Amino acid sequence: MRVLILRGNPRKGGVSDKMADLFAEGLRRTPAHVDDVDLCSSNINPCRGCFICSSSDSARGACPINDDMRAIIPLVEEADALVCVSPVYFYGMSAQMKAFFDRCFPFVKGYDFDKEKGNLINITSFPLKPKKLVTISIASGRLRGSFDAMSATYASIAGALGIEYVADIRRGESPYFSILGGMSLRVRRVLDAMVKAGEQFGLEGFIQPRTLRTAELELAESDAAFAANAKVFWALRKRGDSRGGFSSGAASEDMGILLSEMCKRFSPQNSPKNASIRFDFGDSRVYSIKIAEGSCELCRSSDFKEQLAVYCAPEVWVGLSSGRKNAIEEMKKGFLKVEGDLSLMAKLNRIFPRGNA
Repeated sequence: MRVLILRGNPRKGGVSDKMADLFAEGLRRTPAHVDDVDLCSSNINPCRGCFICSSSDSARGACPINDDMRAIIPLVEEADALVCVSPVYFYGMSAQMKAFFDRCFPFVKGYDFDKEKGNLINITSFPLKPKKLVTISIASGRLRGSFDAMSATYASIAGALGIEYVADIRRGESPYFSILGGMSLRVRRVLDAMVKAGEQFGLEGFIQPRTLRTAELELAESDAAFAANAKVFWALRKRGDSRGGFSSGAASEDMGILLSEMCKRFSPQNSPKNASIRFDFGDSRVYSIKIAEGSCELCRSSDFKEQLAVYCAPEVWVGLSSGRKNAIEEMKKGFLKVEGDLSLMAKLNRIFPRGNA
């Protein structure tokens, strides 16, 4: 099987790229031949609607626009399957992906009536039929309906071109990957599933439902928890920090934002009247949280004595605060050091409950 991967993500190094890489990794474990095209780095002009391509007597009319689609069109012809990867931009595919499909008009040669189905269909000039389609869509949120319009567009295109729509992989919560996902068991399951999806498609021409469900696993335990974690991503973006990428490095390097979000989840009813906690993440990154009379404040430095001092690397605290690491296990490994009131450490999950943004 010959598979053409079409990347429609303008921003490089993010979740869309990672998911495409993983699917391609799975494909390359099979005998499938893989062509990988970055539409956003290609020079693809908009379709002009001139219909010159349809006036040709050849099976597939030539487009008069001289750009990179002249090299991509033959790859589409030769492919047994297309894998389209695009972020969700205002509930639709990226402009680059849409431009690609607009320029596939040379494959349409008019209409016919399907007596069996009782409806009109397009006549297409693909020399290789039937083709298959897999779509991988990436969204920043987990709003209900985020993917619906985009999936419907893909389905309509597949129907119009006589392509079998094999799988529609919807992957939301992309900021969660960037900020807190690096050490998550669920994230690792998603990543493994994306590789498995590519492998199954390359071997069998379809993807098993269980693999698709795992690839689409929700990462946060609730909408409220997702909102709290996503605030870190948006705070970094607001500060002009473009390091979001795919790793948890951006969050690890700005622990002040994470601790600030933790303070916003402060629960006075589960907190002692007065308390002070020191966080030392090394490299002079020291913060203090001061609790007094039902209020909670994050300080860059302090002139008061902390009741509890926490020493660890940034990534360890990311794991602890998100519930993916266990404090006792980290202490046994020597990755976490705690001094002072250990009972206060034990109460942190109640004082700063996760998911209450």
